[in-house]
Amino acid sequence: MMKESLREIMGEGGAERRLELARGKAAAGSAAIDRGDWRRAADFYATAAAIADGHDAALWRQCVLNRAFSLRELGEQTKKPAAVKEAAELLENVLLPGTSRAEEPAMWALVQASLGDCLVHIGEGSGDADALKRAIAAHRAALEERSDDPDGRLRTLMNLGDSYGALWDLEPERAHLDAALLTFRAALLANELADTQQPPWRIRGRIGQMLLLIAGSYERQVLCEAIAAFATGVLEAGRSADSEDVGKAAETFMRVLGFLTEPGDTKQILDDFADLFAFLDMIALSENGPTLMAAPYMAAAVEGTAQLRLSIDIGPAPQLVPSDCLDTYDRPVASPDGVLEALDPARNEGRPPKVTGEVHDDQIETAEKLAARAEASAERGDLLEQAVFQGAAAAAAAPVDADIQQAYLFGCVRVLVRLGAGKPDVGALREAVHVYRRQLLPISSRAEVPVDWSTVQRELGKALGHIGYEEDSAAELKEAVIAFEKALQVVRREAMPQRWASIQNELGDAYRMLADIGGGCEREAQAAYDAALEVHTKADSPTDWALVRLSIGLLLGSWSERCRDLGMAEAALAALKDATAVLPEQKLATTRSLEGYIREVEATRDALRG
Repeated sequence: MMKESLREIMGEGGAERRLELARGKAAAGSAAIDRGDWRRAADFYATAAAIADGHDAALWRQCVLNRAFSLRELGEQTKKPAAVKEAAELLENVLLPGTSRAEEPAMWALVQASLGDCLVHIGEGSGDADALKRAIAAHRAALEERSDDPDGRLRTLMNLGDSYGALWDLEPERAHLDAALLTFRAALLANELADTQQPPWRIRGRIGQMLLLIAGSYERQVLCEAIAAFATGVLEAGRSADSEDVGKAAETFMRVLGFLTEPGDTKQILDDFADLFAFLDMIALSENGPTLMAAPYMAAAVEGTAQLRLSIDIGPAPQLVPSDCLDTYDRPVASPDGVLEALDPARNEGRPPKVTGEVHDDQIETAEKLAARAEASAERGDLLEQAVFQGAAAAAAAPVDADIQQAYLFGCVRVLVRLGAGKPDVGALREAVHVYRRQLLPISSRAEVPVDWSTVQRELGKALGHIGYEEDSAAELKEAVIAFEKALQVVRREAMPQRWASIQNELGDAYRMLADIGGGCEREAQAAYDAALEVHTKADSPTDWALVRLSIGLLLGSWSERCRDLGMAEAALAALKDATAVLPEQKLATTRSLEGYIREVEATRDALRG
């Protein structure tokens, strides 16, 4: 077929005729894919690539890529490993050398990801550990260029995690499981921060499976984390499945939970959970199922987990990011979900004693390496990756030094809040709230480190305030008020006047946003702003004074419109003009569209004048 086509175009001549015929063959390949005829598709794309070669580089690359895809599908569906190997050779030896990473990073990443997929299939099918290691390298390379492709990045993370898991089957080393776990946790956060199509409970299922393998082979104490991951997965599945099916799935989960409370065979545990998640996968197509159906099982799981703790000698916190992980893989995929779940507050109440000696030094060295990567990410302006590595650094330091852990956690969540408030991205803000509550508060005792505790409460309030503002959510705004008021229980005006005044201003903002959505908290907001102005005077701190006056202007402007009060509208304009006279332009840019808002208040004033 290819020789006939080439003779045909050579007889006709002309570049346009050549490319037209190449596109026709490519279209025939696409139609063959739609029919599921992978062999015919591969042949059509081979012909199209041969015709386009040397005349249209982009068309040639796409045809070679589609041919490799067709061959891989042919091999996987017909159990013909030779076809998958042919696909891998095309990608590695033909397409990759002909694709410039500098000029076409997206295509280069796609080729690397496709090569990784082929190599995983080859490695698993033939027990070839070297093929799996090459797959890992290819997936890692793809991730370096897929920051602008959320769906592709998530697929690559999932395939990378599966590659590590498959490698552990052949080479049962702890570092492989740790890398798989970190990768799936990174996938979970990537899924939550981006608009992707991957159900989160599927990722939690992978996390649970890795934790079970770690529990069975290395550390039984992480069984609790495995149970939590699977329980959360059941709850999340309830959002997309009907009540009867979720009930059956949850019953299966509870049966396995009961089995876990007794010493047993890890493989049997994995088989039971695999059955459960395969079942959930089948019911995922159903829609509008009630989440509450899974809630009773979730509650029972929590209780069962607590009972399980009593039967396990947990001992010291495990080494969550082994130092040899960095040595085994030159760029480990750190995970923000390591920020979320790597530390269980119930097993880390208070601030644990510091560990000294060789173990301490190894862990701190690991944390420092990860923190250095966070700094490199910050220099590139990649906030998400910066948060990822800060979180991994915190997880590395956690078993040996709570102070260092706390510092890295603060760095992580502040980046998440900055990321969430800037886009805005509510997913990143919720991750920050989770870290504040689940990790920073448990190691920031009010009795032992009150200033740290108040700082966590204040930062938690800021994150909740951003969420409440973006979603017009009274629930989050009320929680923000509570967090700020808790911070003020420790931060007193007499001892820390500037910090006290700043928190009063933030408390006022939370009340003001509540008032804007009908919360009726205008007077509470005004009282907080007045308190802030007792310290933030125009003479001593003009910028802070102007920020408070700006907030007062926003409060009174909206309030005057609601209650139709001319004097209040005029007071709002006076406050806004005070702010604009002092604040630099960059400060104003972080508020609202101030000029437009002033015009709105002026219109309200004029209407009230009548």
